[in-house]
Amino acid sequence: MTKKILTVAVRGFCIFTTVISFLLMLPTAVAKDQKSFLTRRSSISTQDDTTAILVSPNDDFSCGFYKVATNAFTFSIWFSRSSEKTVAWTANRDAPVNGKGSRLTFQNDGTLALLDYNGKVVWSTNTTATQANRAELLNNGNLVVMDLQGQHLWRSFDSPTDTLLPLQPITRNVKLVSASARGLLYSGFYNFLFDSNNILTLVYNGPDTASIYWPNPSVHLPWKNGRTTYDSRRYGVLNQTGRFVSSDLFKFEDSDLGDHVMRRLTLDYDGNLRLYSLNETSGNWSVSWMAFSRVCQMHGVCGFEVIDPSDWSKGCKRKADMTVIWDKGNRTNTNNTISRDFSFRKNTGTDFWGYDMDYAESVPFSNCRNMCLANAKCQAFGYRRGTGLCYPKYTLFNGRSFPDPYNDIYLKVPKGVPFTKESDSRLTHSCGVTEKLAYPSSQMLEDVPSKFVFGYFLSSLLTVLLIEVVLIVAGFSVVKKWETIPEITDEGYMIISSQFRRFSYKELHKATNCFQEEREWWIRCGLQGSPR
Repeated sequence: MTKKILTVAVRGFCIFTTVISFLLMLPTAVAKDQKSFLTRRSSISTQDDTTAILVSPNDDFSCGFYKVATNAFTFSIWFSRSSEKTVAWTANRDAPVNGKGSRLTFQNDGTLALLDYNGKVVWSTNTTATQANRAELLNNGNLVVMDLQGQHLWRSFDSPTDTLLPLQPITRNVKLVSASARGLLYSGFYNFLFDSNNILTLVYNGPDTASIYWPNPSVHLPWKNGRTTYDSRRYGVLNQTGRFVSSDLFKFEDSDLGDHVMRRLTLDYDGNLRLYSLNETSGNWSVSWMAFSRVCQMHGVCGFEVIDPSDWSKGCKRKADMTVIWDKGNRTNTNNTISRDFSFRKNTGTDFWGYDMDYAESVPFSNCRNMCLANAKCQAFGYRRGTGLCYPKYTLFNGRSFPDPYNDIYLKVPKGVPFTKESDSRLTHSCGVTEKLAYPSSQMLEDVPSKFVFGYFLSSLLTVLLIEVVLIVAGFSVVKKWETIPEITDEGYMIISSQFRRFSYKELHKATNCFQEEREWWIRCGLQGSPR
């Protein structure tokens, strides 16, 4: 019986070791737990992008490595409850790291650092030589580095990308920068910030030109836009109920005011500032406020021919090179500086705001027209009848309707270009944007050798298999030994080994003379001592 129990136990142990070995060979990420903070000398790797993340205690926000291309990642914070990963903040947004071996580490010197695959630090917090104790993702989506007393030494709220969260302020040192296109995290051309006059503004900052496009640039007096320039605090914030207030008196309210709604104020890739509310049931976002109700009111999205159909923020261009046509015409007409190779096309009640190359008052229409014809760089001119105001334009950018003050634009076009009715001259805008793909540098896309990781895995696997083989061999040796020992049934051996023998009642009765000679019988049996 004992032999059988031992055999079953050994075989069960062998099965147990086999199961443990299999579990040890599973990906290590399966055993990883999500947490809300990092301590010194701990890290997160791109190779564990699906599980190696920090999660806020209320599960509303997560941060970790966000995949932007095949082998390119950014370290980002996103909304956990949205149907897709909606990013709220990104570190070093314009330089993703390689997907093989890059990591975020809380270094021993107190710095939270983003390291590329080669160990190069590409982003870090300014917390070196401080009492930094840990990095934690808070319930409001703020990633902070704090000391033992809980004092914040660095906060992601102080360096936003394109989004403000509730209770995250915009200040004189903070600005939002739009994404470059739908679905991309790279920096675009639009900014939301306080200008030097203490006014919250939307600014287009393109490669060739820059200008303010909100609040209404045609209104020169700030108070007519409901703003003030006299409060130099430069502070604005969205509260948790959906109200935004600013030191320049700008304010707005969410269309679904109330607590317990997740919101974000985002400067979108098209230059519009929008407030979004999350439906936690569906995980979808809905727009609950926006700065511009019409797309073409935004800067740089309307013109003749779109420069890049996948990114309307780059503005528009002419189909013909006006300078070449002007030069050609003047080579054959050297005696007259006014080019006769162009005509003008009228657009009523419109303007290309902010790109005046000259300015004249109380001039006849013909004089204004000739000013544009005489200059090769003039693309159009604006004329305000009744006042004689003349505005020659050097760039056709930021074109939109301006009903007040009333202004007409006359576009300079080469002769021979067919005219259409004025009603057909208004430009249309397609909101469809082709999503771009991220193309990081070749350094990010190249495969980095992972000899260390594979070698570690292989050595661990061989060690586990060796231990398993040793245990199995030892177990079967014990079983074999027990199977080769003969079973002993000799009664004499049983008497010696147990020191006792079983007697029947008749035997005891006869040996003790009816139980009268107990001691003598004991001695006669060859046993020493007393039975008592």
